[in-house]
Amino acid sequence: VGPMNVPLDHIPPSPLGIQVVHHAAGSPGCLLLRRQHVFTEEWRGGFARFCGGRNRGMVRSVPSSTSHYQNHLMEDKTEAVLQTHTLETGDLQRVKDQHKTSMKNKYERLFEGMKLQENETLLNRIYTQLYIIKGEDEGVNEEHEVLQMEKTARTKHSQDTPIDCNDIFKASSEAGCEEKDQIKTVLTKGIAGIGKTVSVQKFILDWAEGKANQDVDFMFVLPFRELNLILDHQYSLHRLLLDFHPELQDLESNIYEECKVVFIFDGLDESRITLMFSDAQKEEYFRRRISDEHQASRIISHIRRARSLHIMCHIPVFCWISSTVLQKLLIEDLRAEIPQTLTEMYIHFLLIQINMRNQKYDERDPEKLLQSNREVIVKLAEVAFKQLMKGNVMFYEEDLIESGLDVTDASVYSGICTEIFKEESLIHQRKVFSFIHLSVQEFLAAFYAFYYYVIIHIDTLQFCDVMHNLHRDAVNKVLESKNGHLDLFLRFLLGVSLESNQRLLQDLLTHTQNSSESIRRTTQYIKDKIKDGHELSTERSINLFLCLLEVKDQTLSREIQGFVKSNKHSEKKLSPAHCSTITYMLQMLEKPLDELDLKKYNTSDEGRRRLIPGVINCRKALLAGCNVTAQSCTTVASALQSSNCVLRELDLSNSDLQDSGVKLISNGLKSTNCRLEILRLSGCMVTEEGCGYLSSALSSNPSHLRELDLNACDLTLDPNTAHTQLILSEDYKKTTCVKDHQQYPDHPDRFAQQEQVMCRESLTGRCYWEVEWSGSGHVAVTYKEISRKSGIDCWFGLNEKSWSMYCSDVNYTVWYNSNSTDVFGPSARSNRVGIYLDCLSGNLSFYSVSDTHTLTHIYTFNTTFTEPLYAGFGVYPESSVSLCQI
Repeated sequence: VGPMNVPLDHIPPSPLGIQVVHHAAGSPGCLLLRRQHVFTEEWRGGFARFCGGRNRGMVRSVPSSTSHYQNHLMEDKTEAVLQTHTLETGDLQRVKDQHKTSMKNKYERLFEGMKLQENETLLNRIYTQLYIIKGEDEGVNEEHEVLQMEKTARTKHSQDTPIDCNDIFKASSEAGCEEKDQIKTVLTKGIAGIGKTVSVQKFILDWAEGKANQDVDFMFVLPFRELNLILDHQYSLHRLLLDFHPELQDLESNIYEECKVVFIFDGLDESRITLMFSDAQKEEYFRRRISDEHQASRIISHIRRARSLHIMCHIPVFCWISSTVLQKLLIEDLRAEIPQTLTEMYIHFLLIQINMRNQKYDERDPEKLLQSNREVIVKLAEVAFKQLMKGNVMFYEEDLIESGLDVTDASVYSGICTEIFKEESLIHQRKVFSFIHLSVQEFLAAFYAFYYYVIIHIDTLQFCDVMHNLHRDAVNKVLESKNGHLDLFLRFLLGVSLESNQRLLQDLLTHTQNSSESIRRTTQYIKDKIKDGHELSTERSINLFLCLLEVKDQTLSREIQGFVKSNKHSEKKLSPAHCSTITYMLQMLEKPLDELDLKKYNTSDEGRRRLIPGVINCRKALLAGCNVTAQSCTTVASALQSSNCVLRELDLSNSDLQDSGVKLISNGLKSTNCRLEILRLSGCMVTEEGCGYLSSALSSNPSHLRELDLNACDLTLDPNTAHTQLILSEDYKKTTCVKDHQQYPDHPDRFAQQEQVMCRESLTGRCYWEVEWSGSGHVAVTYKEISRKSGIDCWFGLNEKSWSMYCSDVNYTVWYNSNSTDVFGPSARSNRVGIYLDCLSGNLSFYSVSDTHTLTHIYTFNTTFTEPLYAGFGVYPESSVSLCQI
């Protein structure tokens, strides 16, 4: 895994997907610190295991552009030495036992939602299977987590082999991994709510109860939200641990050199990987949480039908929100209208929390109660909005004061709106505030924007223009974002503006407005952005499409579905953004598409690239001649590994894949989920190395493949065309130019004046061959009717019937119809060239082939071929040309 050299097979226990990065015991002995967004969870994932030895170095978290705070664990070298006591063995065991008891009491229970006694649950009772998958050390993922869910909902791999989370420090069982490769550092990564909290809690509890990792003497938890508060203080390790674990006060500081210790650092936020509930785990969660089987089945059925809700349920926290809302609605009225959009779901969630607050609030006057509710929610929404605009998801007291919220009021709000706004007490009597989840903050921020800019400050006559301007400005602001941190905010803002949703929020709004005209103008503005969106990224394009669905505008959705199923793909020029929305729709279709032929779509190379992820829900994918890149190969391989993939026929012909691209595709073929039956790789410049990757993949997995096209040209020189100063080898693969004329019989096809020769085989369709030369000469393709006996028309490249590239140690020159162009090859000159011909598309490409068989593009002719072609060669004195075995 990255530089650690210790691959981790897939691991589990808890309903989630968590990614870990390992460092082996041989790695440098420092703590691996990764910062992750801290939302509402108490513990986040990083594990670091030290088998003896003291941490002496400066340890810092990696700076993150997505967070407003920095965490530093300072050096342990300047604090005065603490008073210590020598412990006997029995005393040490007593401290160990006390510590285990303390940790067991702290972690044996968890709360879902409000921290009320009735919501308290034993962890061992509710703990569900969790997926922990291997990953690599990566940079910050600058993509909104909801868009991550949208992109990967249909590509979740199911071939991962679960292992117990308590085994994550064990060396890999794979061949080549020995005991010395014992894992020393593990990093868990995942989006908010994915389950890192519960997995770490389970890891600690099993140790404290004596069930696992009993070779460990102590486990220490250090949350960064509390380490934040000692930013400018210097602590020894022992002094720091005493703040968090007072039971250690009788220990000497050197005890850490004698004991085996696990340090758990919480709140790391670099590299937010797409991790989620699988579809089966979504259903398992609802059935575990809802005891009424009929009610659970109805909720599951509804979630499946509402596609955007189903995708969001990959996030466990959203599963909890959904179950809270849907269960409440069905209990009150079996015929209740069930939420269909994210905004409707969050509005109902907010209303449920307000109702719970009313039950606790000692106020009998309905009007005063209504006013109090409005005041509380609007103030919380203001905090949500202002802090979201700054990129903050965790707020300290100074942040609330800056937002105009009294700290005392904040404590009151967190007490009466526990499901929405949380307060936690940290060391040194400091407090930290947050919303239950980032999406709740985004929803309340959108509510505040609508409430403040539209409801409060305008009259009815201005409403339409002001709201449309707000929407338009928000759309433009979101499109300027590189990391999509306002994507969900925009969806909620449009959703809240819908008149039906205003009515749901009527107790919080001073009045409602007719929004149909402004919504119509906004949706048209969004459609125009999508259709003309040459500058829009894939993620922004999809989010705009989801915004339309949020206001229940299905027109573009229906238009795309009709377009995809029609035969009119070439009639309309598609922007890359439009292609992104088409791909999204392809993946959402309940019935798979029979055929996806990228060449039929009238779009750019970038547009075709964005269409490629749609192969996952197509039976036949024709990607031939579409400039498939290495990244696209990764996308296709990922689709082949998905349990949702229906792809049976894949044509990648006429692509510059080379062996590296074939290696990526082979990774997909290895998967037990792969059901591919036909694979075409003709003209992909595949050598013996690439064939080895394919062979390994197909032998490691009982493949369904019944047809594999690796066609490469097996050419031979035609002796009847050879000039008399050319000598041909016995196998007709090599020709050399000599001084003496050979006694060849007369033949009408023989070149009489020029030292040239043609191949026997005609070339049609797509072909690839390689040639090695010494000295200098021409590599060409020609029509059969080229002149043979005399005149300039006999030379390759000096007429309308042939195309040629002159090769020498000095330069390359391409020729057609007596026009020449000097071209530059790679700086490290090679005497081997590859020729790729696609007769149908009119492409003739030349490549330089290195000793390591790396292909570098030299030149491409784009024309129209009207007849079968033949390979030809012009050879200069004391030079030779050879057809290579591929």
